Amino acid sequence: MERDVLANARAEKERLMREFYTGIVTQINELIRDVTSNILESLDEHEGVLRGPVSNQLRNLVTQLDRLNFMDDRTLRQQIERLQSVIPSQAESDQARKGLGKIDTSQMQRVVRQVRDAANEVLISLEVATGPRKARQGATPLDDGHLVDLGARKARPAAASFKKPSTSAKSVQRRTHHEE
Repeated sequence: MERDVLANARAEKERLMREFYTGIVTQINELIRDVTSNILESLDEHEGVLRGPVSNQLRNLVTQLDRLNFMDDRTLRQQIERLQSVIPSQAESDQARKGLGKIDTSQMQRVVRQVRDAANEVLISLEVATGPRKARQGATPLDDGHLVDLGARKARPAAASFKKPSTSAKSVQRRTHHEE
């Protein structure tokens, strides 16, 4: 009996540890996926120009990941280092802000995309990959005249009546019966 209790306690402890670890890994990878997706969308929208808020988002992401890596996970440490390597220096940011230089974001886009894809792979392996749905790129389906013109529809007589329905004694009795 004592062995069973100990075995159950160990199994419960292992289950709780697994759930905790999975929860932390999920939270970290969702954060990575969401922020990196936002960064990539902004870079695409602004034709590769790194805007100040996006640059700050990338810096904040690195800071948050560093704080969340309390277990000193090697893979997460590598992701942090990869992101840090593409963050523009303060001098580069100042020059770009003053219009004296331009930051090449092609390497940044490549690294951020790889980090996002790696986070997605982790989420898929944990079976929690439920990211926000994206709008479909390109032409919408059935756009190029693929719809069939069925002609004008005719309304049925008295189909749209704005009169209050009359309440007969039977309908009142039915309502009363159902409400009991």
